[in-house]
Amino acid sequence: PTFLAVIKGLWEGILMAIASILSILLLTWPILLFLLIIKILFWKSEVEKYDVEEFDTEESDTKESEPVKRKKYLKTYNDKNGYKRFKDSGKWVHRWVAEKKLGRRIRRGEVVHHLNGNKLDNRQSNLEVFPNQEAHDAVHGHDDFHDGYFYDE
Repeated sequence: PTFLAVIKGLWEGILMAIASILSILLLTWPILLFLLIIKILFWKSEVEKYDVEEFDTEESDTKESEPVKRKKYLKTYNDKNGYKRFKDSGKWVHRWVAEKKLGRRIRRGEVVHHLNGNKLDNRQSNLEVFPNQEAHDAVHGHDDFHDGYFYDE
């Protein structure tokens, strides 16, 4: 066979492979879309990567107990009010994230506010702590009013 005949044969093989892949995708995309919709609608619990360190005690070679840091993945769920909570403790994720950023616990009466209004967006940059409910309520009446602590990532 000539060089052009070999190239033509290779090209036809590549085109047939591409056609096969496209036909498979065309047949399966409705199924994949259906599965994605089901997951979005019904999947309540998820594991998120929160930077949690558990301190376990582990015996060393000297038989003394010493704390060992371990990373932990925490399961969350969406409560009836639309906030994300930790499954094991029931604690609101947005309050926990704010506490980690502040380096202290949220005080009684303080309110953690989601700047973009999305209760599931618990990034530190989206959270603001108000000293009380009254200050928090004021932000909903005036978009440009903020009297809380701002967080930078």
